Amino acid sequence: MQQYSRESFTMQSKCKFQLHILVILVVFELTFGQDLNQLCTSSPSHRMGRCVRREHCSGVTENDSIWNGTICRSDESRQRETLICCPVLQNCVNCGKPDPIVTNRINGGSEVEPGSHSWATLLVYTLGREISRSLCGGVLINLQHVLTAAHCIEGLPRNWRMQKVRLGEWNSEYCSNSENESTCKQELNVRRTTIHDQYNRLSKSHSHDIALLQLEKEVTISQYVKPICLPLDSSLQLMSMKEEDKQYTVVGWGETELGNKSPNLLEVTVTGRHISMCNEVFRKHGIALSETQLCVGGEEGKDSCRGDSGGPLMRRMNDIWYLIGLVSFGDRTCGVRNQPSVYTNVTAYIDWIEHQLIELS
Repeated sequence: MQQYSRESFTMQSKCKFQLHILVILVVFELTFGQDLNQLCTSSPSHRMGRCVRREHCSGVTENDSIWNGTICRSDESRQRETLICCPVLQNCVNCGKPDPIVTNRINGGSEVEPGSHSWATLLVYTLGREISRSLCGGVLINLQHVLTAAHCIEGLPRNWRMQKVRLGEWNSEYCSNSENESTCKQELNVRRTTIHDQYNRLSKSHSHDIALLQLEKEVTISQYVKPICLPLDSSLQLMSMKEEDKQYTVVGWGETELGNKSPNLLEVTVTGRHISMCNEVFRKHGIALSETQLCVGGEEGKDSCRGDSGGPLMRRMNDIWYLIGLVSFGDRTCGVRNQPSVYTNVTAYIDWIEHQLIELS
């Protein structure tokens, strides 16, 4: 057995990344004092935020006690407005909601309806001499950022360059015949890539196999392009961490049971396993996994495969899709019974994502 990596009031305005809005507020510094736009920490969630006027924080409602309970400044005697701690990392309005509802069910998978997983992306590489190919997947988490696997960025062959992200790529022919082709399929340059600083491409375990891509500009939200939700709430994180015997969905354009890449986006339902199962399977290869990784699959003919690396492992909770993991690595032969695959546990990296977005602002 050979172990390998699996590479080969409109909604648009509501969904804007909060720091993008907050940068504009700096011009008000002299009016509202030095607290404006300063970093803050919510209580009791201990998540990072920025001090802003309430009307500039679209992610907080009047009844949101977690964030409203943290006041940056309140000085009515000097006629200075109250500033609240507004979350840096928050989900977009209507994130994770498929359009239309999925009616079908990448290895052993079935085609999905257009727009059903509108956060799934393809990474486009140039291989030298103007040859371009899509070799990895990714997942859109807000208007300008995509998560993928670190091994899709680090340690590429000398002439390979990951340059663009393609969104809305359900099927190229379908998009070409669409009346809304400009919003159906979008291809954006990557401005900056950030790989987890503890990722080591030489490590067999592929720990910290996660990277954040900042796009050159914001995507255009449509039926075919929309971010997924992150499990930011502590209760959702607890639910997503209990992976054993839970059903998850993984999507991608990678290799199918026929041995070739799929032209259409496919999905397959896979089962979560206790991490001890993966440790037992991969121990003979000198691989030991940590709690930052997930063990999923091991059912005959149902698996992620080559070309799916960096793509989303998801769970549907309360009719909303949440990102749980990223395709990392598995057995050379996909879809083998009792041979699960390994995914990066996104829930374990919420703080890391938050801090990277602060650095990029």
